[in-house]
Amino acid sequence: MRRRVSLLVVFVVTFAMLGGGTVIVLSGRQVGADPGADVAWVRLLTGVGMVTWGVLFARFDAQTRAVATERPDEESQTDAAEHDDTPRPMKVVLWVIVGAGTYSVLRGWTASVPFAAAGAVITLGLPLLNRLLDGVIERQEARGDGGPASGPAGD
Repeated sequence: MRRRVSLLVVFVVTFAMLGGGTVIVLSGRQVGADPGADVAWVRLLTGVGMVTWGVLFARFDAQTRAVATERPDEESQTDAAEHDDTPRPMKVVLWVIVGAGTYSVLRGWTASVPFAAAGAVITLGLPLLNRLLDGVIERQEARGDGGPASGPAGD
């Protein structure tokens, strides 16, 4: 039995593909006019990333629907909600889009190249730092020495 594709999925994929295609065309024109423009090349990377993400998202949705029809029980659906099952290529492409977009926006605001690069590194680094700290906290709680956050407050 084949399940219908969600209208939201169609909208998200269409938006990513059309948006990415538009960015590619506009950036391609800018690269053609000035091949030395770093912002144009980064925007081109952003557009390619958006199109790639749209394709990966459509494939991910199809795989998710296939698994849901094979195992329609509620237990597998709650497990999927608790675990991040997003494929690694989708995550990498999303990080590329975010980093390139940050660099592009900062350079568009006439920021210097080092400043824009630092902004992109910070934008990408903060979520990674958060994930690292979450892992450290989980390991401390598993050992039983959760530190000040695990004890009673104000003793």
